[in-house]
Amino acid sequence: MDEAGVKRQSAWQGIPPIVLRCLLLMVVAVAVCVATEAVCRYVLHLGDPVYRWPLRRENVRFPDLVNFYPRFKYLHTEAFFTWTGATPFMYPATATIPYECFYAFAPHIVAAYLSFAFGSLTVAAALFTRALFRRGVRLSAAAALVLLGLLCCYPVWFALGQANLEIVVWALIAGGIAFFLTGKGYGAAVCFGLTASLKIYPVLFLVLLLVRRQYRQAIAGVVAAAVFSAGALIFVGPTFAAASKGIQHGLDLFRQLYMLTVRNETGVDHSLFALFKRIFWRHAIDLHWASGTLTLYLGLMALLTLGLLVGRVWRQPVLNQIVFCTVVCVLFPPTSFEYTLLHVLTVFGALILLAVDTYRTGQRIPGLTAMLLCCAATLVFLPEVIHHGKQWDGQLKCLLLVALLVLTLRYPLQARPTAEPSGMVTRG
Repeated sequence: MDEAGVKRQSAWQGIPPIVLRCLLLMVVAVAVCVATEAVCRYVLHLGDPVYRWPLRRENVRFPDLVNFYPRFKYLHTEAFFTWTGATPFMYPATATIPYECFYAFAPHIVAAYLSFAFGSLTVAAALFTRALFRRGVRLSAAAALVLLGLLCCYPVWFALGQANLEIVVWALIAGGIAFFLTGKGYGAAVCFGLTASLKIYPVLFLVLLLVRRQYRQAIAGVVAAAVFSAGALIFVGPTFAAASKGIQHGLDLFRQLYMLTVRNETGVDHSLFALFKRIFWRHAIDLHWASGTLTLYLGLMALLTLGLLVGRVWRQPVLNQIVFCTVVCVLFPPTSFEYTLLHVLTVFGALILLAVDTYRTGQRIPGLTAMLLCCAATLVFLPEVIHHGKQWDGQLKCLLLVALLVLTLRYPLQARPTAEPSGMVTRG
């Protein structure tokens, strides 16, 4: 090997080649996206495709945060639900609390949101860099890997561009997983319970506690979800009954507008149900039939999740269980937009740490390479996959998530005990 090759190898010492290939894939995807966008806009002078990024121009920036602001002036009153001058509120009551926290900094609400988002990402990046460094990776290489990975991660940019609350959900779930892995069961339960009150599907993460017979902690998580939900309804007001009725009306509206129809946003929806809609719902459909189909889908997904938990996941290593819960929470819901793939970033980081551990000790875990590639491909920029004016990157990422789920169920993700980091919770 020549001197330059030795220096390159030394610079990235401790990082497995497959991890570097994943990073290269993400960098190339960004380059292709930017080049395609530049050619379409400045050379071919084509019209705006759907949900382009980057170089996307919007009439309203940070819409998921800005659009609700006028409505929150009527919080604690009936007008919060009845006023027609702004976007209807179509989220659980607990979601009003982080919104109100950001709106408390008006007129700097976007700055408040971005401060929280960048602060959360910075803390996660610093902790991940430290974990790589403790595993023998050069500090500069670890920092470069983390920085490039975040810069090339499309769900991060999408969430920030929309100013969506999914960044809060991601921070809570990531924190809950960190508490769980360090043996702090009650801390994990509170994080998972709070997240479940924001979005019901993350309640699945309480399975991590049930598998280890931490029943009190799991019950604490359920109680936390109930308390946060009830407290939020009281907070929204003007009465508990009025808030319950208004919130339910908003959730029903979301179901009708986003779950039961095919919209432009379906192109960035990577749920299994969105794939079904894209294939079979090509024309206007009867909403009653669509509602029955959705109910059937939810029942089948619940049964499938329960069957996989009991038949397979219950006996798998802890990392398999974390990957399973994460993939199910972003794949099985009837709508799951691009920003929910932030949770795959957490899985990607965990798999990278496992790859570094096994690379250092010369071990080989079947399926790990394929899972890393699936995660990387799921996180890349794919907003230019447009066919006949319809965006399909959500459906492509749906297939990648299915592959990741199958690999998780097939291959145990566990290094030999000698290579297992201290403090890690093991199966059993």
